[in-house]
Amino acid sequence: MNSYILFYSSNYAIWAENILKDDGIECRLISVPREISSDCGYCLKIALELKSRARVVLERKRVPIDKIVDL
Repeated sequence: MNSYILFYSSNYAIWAENILKDDGIECRLISVPREISSDCGYCLKIALELKSRARVVLERKRVPIDKIVDL
């Protein structure tokens, strides 16, 4: 199972990817899966167990998150 972090823009997704990777959190920038949203754009795919840590890091850096979905 994975978590998908959605953002308000692709720029935020790219920024978040760089921040998480710099902090040692493995993530992958992907297109938003259709099961989550019909909007086009990018999100970050991370392991479910890294979700809380990723949220803390992104909040600390003030990256706006739309939502986090577990699938």
